[in-house]
Amino acid sequence: MPLKQNQSEAAQFDEWLKNSSTGIRLEEIINPFLYPFIHRIVFLIILLCGISLIIFDLKTYSGKMKVLPIKTEDDKETPDLKEKAVPVNFGEILAVIQSKTIFKATKMIPPPPPPKSFEPKGPTLEEKIRSLTLIGILNENPVQAIIESKQNREVYYIKSGDTLLDMEVVSIAPGEVTLRYKDETKILR
Repeated sequence: MPLKQNQSEAAQFDEWLKNSSTGIRLEEIINPFLYPFIHRIVFLIILLCGISLIIFDLKTYSGKMKVLPIKTEDDKETPDLKEKAVPVNFGEILAVIQSKTIFKATKMIPPPPPPKSFEPKGPTLEEKIRSLTLIGILNENPVQAIIESKQNREVYYIKSGDTLLDMEVVSIAPGEVTLRYKDETKILR
């Protein structure tokens, strides 16, 4: 039931719209085949405006236009600049500019000193070895050493060439392990 009511309202609205309009729709005005005279009138107006602008420009900027001289405070005419003009030799000007060293530093500033090499302070190899305990040596292939860290109570199984807490294991012999840290070499027993 509400659908039929909506359809009848739409039909009433369409009928009202047809009766209230002027009779010419926008689509009819834009369509050049229905009303070609409107387009011709618009074209002629645009053409006349363009022609009048061109004629105005030609009159304004033609050589026949009179320019009034500039007057000073004393009401005297300014002298003609062409009479006082001096010929310019651009070669001389260029030579003067090139002789000036405008981009050269006025005094030499010594370069900054090179930065000092910074080595972070940290534990030495001796301090690192003191925190380790050699538990034993396994005579297997390859030979392994068992080392315990006193700080964190961890046990490490290492062989020659391994890295232990930033130290390189150089060699393992019965009862000792040779460790290298930076340029130092020490034996852990």
